[in-house]
Amino acid sequence: GLRVLPYYFAAWLYNGTSTSTASNLATNMFFPSSATAAGDATLTTRLGMQADPDNGPKFARSGLGVYSAVSFYGGAGSFIALNSPVGATHFYYDPAAQLKLKDLSADPLSGVYAVIQKSTDALAVKFGPDGSVLWQQLFPNETAKAVLWGGGAVYAATEFDNAGNRDLRFRKLDASSGAPLL
Repeated sequence: GLRVLPYYFAAWLYNGTSTSTASNLATNMFFPSSATAAGDATLTTRLGMQADPDNGPKFARSGLGVYSAVSFYGGAGSFIALNSPVGATHFYYDPAAQLKLKDLSADPLSGVYAVIQKSTDALAVKFGPDGSVLWQQLFPNETAKAVLWGGGAVYAATEFDNAGNRDLRFRKLDASSGAPLL
């Protein structure tokens, strides 16, 4: 299932004040990382990771403020970065599947909901304000499309193959547990 990424990547900016190309660097933590040494400092990089241009960043407003999230992918796999209104960034990955964030929504208090494409399956997820995964609901062999919070419930839209035709399926989920309603 979906897991919190246990490490970060760093984008390093050379400040130009050293004779070493790796020393005196300022870091902006954001991606999974690996370290290499050069001169008198350590440079942390992750090659080949990039933001998913097809899905772009997503935004959702809750009572706490604005959440933002984006998918990243590369040769090493994929992950989703979720930024909370309080400035914390949380990372999620599944070692067995590619992840693509499709939509994001929030409730008036502090819950944030996402629909994610997990390889060939759709996944609805609720994240807590601390970044924890509160629940997940898997929809096998479906394509994630949209998520919306309203009236105390979460609505997830997916697309599926129906005898060669692409049809939409809408689900009403309990906001506190993810259990299907109706």
